[in-house]
Amino acid sequence: MAKPQKIKTHNQKDLATWSVILLAIFIASGAVFWKIRSPENHINIPETAFEKKPARSRFSEEARRREPQTLGATGADNKGPSEPKPASTLLRHAMELVDQGHWDEAEPLLLAELDRNPKDEGVLLELAMIQILDRHELAKAQPYLERAIRINPANDGAIEELLGVYEEGQGWEQAVRFFESVPVTPESQAALDYGKGTALLSAGHNAEAVDVLRKAVYEDDNKAFTTRESLATAYESTGRWEDASHEYEAVISGPYKPEQIRLAKIHLANTYAAQKNFSGARAILEPLVEADPKDHFAAQVLGQVARREHKQ
Repeated sequence: MAKPQKIKTHNQKDLATWSVILLAIFIASGAVFWKIRSPENHINIPETAFEKKPARSRFSEEARRREPQTLGATGADNKGPSEPKPASTLLRHAMELVDQGHWDEAEPLLLAELDRNPKDEGVLLELAMIQILDRHELAKAQPYLERAIRINPANDGAIEELLGVYEEGQGWEQAVRFFESVPVTPESQAALDYGKGTALLSAGHNAEAVDVLRKAVYEDDNKAFTTRESLATAYESTGRWEDASHEYEAVISGPYKPEQIRLAKIHLANTYAAQKNFSGARAILEPLVEADPKDHFAAQVLGQVARREHKQ
C-alpha cells in the first residue's frame, strides 16, 4: 500500500506545482493586459466611446482591385475625385497578376516600373497594398504610402491606409510629424487635416486634435463619417459631451450609410449616459437590440448603461 500512497503524493505535488505556475502566468498576463488597457497608453476616452474599426475602410482590397485607371485618384471626401491618370500597360499587367494570386511575380515588375517612374502614384499604392494584403508586413507599406501622399495629398483613401499602418506600429508621433511635413494645397487641406487630427487624437494630444478636426469638418467641409467620428471622439476625450452628441446627431440625420448611422446612435447613447441621461440612452439602444438581437455592440453598451444607472 506504500507505493500507491507515494504515487498519489507525487501527483499531488505535481498538481500543486503546475497550479502555482499557471497562477503566475495568469497574473503576469493580467499585468500585461492591464498595462495595455491603462489610460496612460491610450487615448483618454471612455471604454465604450467608440468601436474602432481598421482604418482601411476606403482604400481596401476592393479599391485595390478596381479598374487601374482610377487607382490612386480618389480625391477628398465631398470634394470630388481628382482627375484620374491612365495606368501604364505594365501596371495593368501587374494588377492582373495580383488578381490571379501571383503577387510575388507582380512585385518585381512594379519595383522596376517605380525605378523608371518614381512619381507613379498607382505603382506606389499597388506596392503598398501588396505589403499589407499579401505580405502582411505593414511597416514596409509605410514608405510607399507616404511617397504616394506627397504626390497626391488629396488621396484620402491612401491616408486611411497610412493611418492603419501607424496604428499597427503605434507610431502616432511620427504620424503627426509626417502630416505636418506635407505641403498643403486647397484640394488637399480637408484630407490632410483629417489625417493630422486623427494622429493627434491617437497620440493623446486631445485638445489640439479638437481644433484640427473641427477645422476639417467646418472650415474644410470634410463631412466624411470618419472625420466626424474622430471629432466626436476628440470632444469626448476632453469631456465635451454635448459637442460630441451634436456630431453624432449630424450623422444620424445626414446622408450617411446605415451602418454608420447605427454606430453613431450607439455612440450618442454613450454620450447621453455620460451626462446621466440614462433614459435617453436606453431609448436609443433598446430598439437597436430588439431589431437585431445579434447586435452585440449595442447590447454591450446597453448593459453598461444599465450598470452605470444602477450605481447612481
